[in-house]
Amino acid sequence: MTLPKQAPRNLERPALPEKVEHIYLIGIGGTAMGSLAGLLKHAGYDVYGSDQALYPPMNKILHDLQIRVLEGYKASNLEPRPDLVVVGNACTPENPEVIKLWMDKIPFLSMPETLYKFFLKGKRVAVVTGTHGKTTTTSILAHILITLGEDPSFLAGGVLKDYNSTFKLGHGRIFVLEGDEYDTAFFDKRPKFVHYRPEVSVITSLEFDHADIYADVKSIEKSFVELAAGMPKEGQLLFWGGASRAAGVAGKAPCKTLRYGEDADCDIRLVDFQTGRGKSRITVAEKGTGKNIKAELNIPGRYNALNALAALGLARFLGVPLEEGAGTLSSFHGVARRQELLTSENKVFLVDDFAHHPTAVAHTIEAVRSFYSGEGHSRGKLWAIFEPRSNTARTNIHQQEYLESLSKADHVRIAKPYNPRNLPESRLLQVHELAERLRKKGIDAAVIEDVDETAGEVGKLAQPGDILLLMSNGDFGGMSHKLLRELRDRGPALLRQSSETTNS
Repeated sequence: MTLPKQAPRNLERPALPEKVEHIYLIGIGGTAMGSLAGLLKHAGYDVYGSDQALYPPMNKILHDLQIRVLEGYKASNLEPRPDLVVVGNACTPENPEVIKLWMDKIPFLSMPETLYKFFLKGKRVAVVTGTHGKTTTTSILAHILITLGEDPSFLAGGVLKDYNSTFKLGHGRIFVLEGDEYDTAFFDKRPKFVHYRPEVSVITSLEFDHADIYADVKSIEKSFVELAAGMPKEGQLLFWGGASRAAGVAGKAPCKTLRYGEDADCDIRLVDFQTGRGKSRITVAEKGTGKNIKAELNIPGRYNALNALAALGLARFLGVPLEEGAGTLSSFHGVARRQELLTSENKVFLVDDFAHHPTAVAHTIEAVRSFYSGEGHSRGKLWAIFEPRSNTARTNIHQQEYLESLSKADHVRIAKPYNPRNLPESRLLQVHELAERLRKKGIDAAVIEDVDETAGEVGKLAQPGDILLLMSNGDFGGMSHKLLRELRDRGPALLRQSSETTNS
């Protein structure tokens, strides 16, 4: 049988069977879809799916879970017929598996709908939203609850290092998850987070992002207003006091709202922040109590201290006193690829991060520099090695903002924009212009023409005490592994350099 060229964008919804056993996921390799597959597997369903290619960490997670993954999208993959198909938001009406499920009238749901129907309904749902800090805040909240004896479920956009997973199916009543404003599916253009119906939520920040689906920041704001307006009256919405747009959105919520941040009138306030020697030390105050609570973090940056405040505020609504929650922070060891220290061998600090928005790039450079300063830690130069890969980063929307962000580094290496959809040159981030303008500011800057050559160059030029900060939301051509190899191969020479510097 010859398939049509595409399915309709407004697909009819066949009814789900009374008993669902076999669930197929189209686009199973994405972090959210792969984590959903894991939850379904742990819940006892027969789970399998397809994708074009798999990358870390989901390839390993799915392999370890013994979830079958078919490479490439083919109509024959849906034979025999599954009970339910979950359609990932990267799928289009032209996908042959989407066409097949439409023609054969196979029941289907989006990822957020599946998550709600199978896991969130009847739970106390805590959703973390915002342009920045979602994964870390989600992870800290999950860690607080687990450490204090709750057995929550969670789903995050990165691997929690303390649990070596992006998800957990707990037996408790609480479900903690990262809420994304990206659209749900080609047949449902609403933001994903509106499907989750949270009892408590937080907006960590609100800036322009997802340039492929949003025209401007006002259109993003409308999505957050939809979330806020849908909060239950007995619920609670927290927002960061440093984001004026978030404050405006919170005003649309029918429930109680709380402000966290550094201003004196915040309900949960960061009173003090100190960082260095691989630690961050914070003091937190709760409005009306007169108490100052001290805590320690193993992750860098003032913004991560604010993420911890957001998590403490969410936990407080869920029944955890602020002081008890703060006591768990020192045992949280972060999220893979969020300011992750890959090595400090021979006194060169190689740090891998997911930063791609210019605000995140700026904050990450500042945070990592100060976090590794101090005796026994970095007093060298910071190398910002950046791949513009996300739909926002690879366009020239933030050309000026990237100049300002990357100016905070001592050395800059910028990859050419990742461009699988062949955007016209006029719309892409102008990296050669960016490098030239950085050089005019006195910063050593160059465009990455070849990952292997750059890894070799940086590996040879790095001095003891330097920080090599990789920033990409993709695999960056294996840059992290190549730099690790370069640094290890050069190890004895670096140690001699370090000793000579110390003795001089």
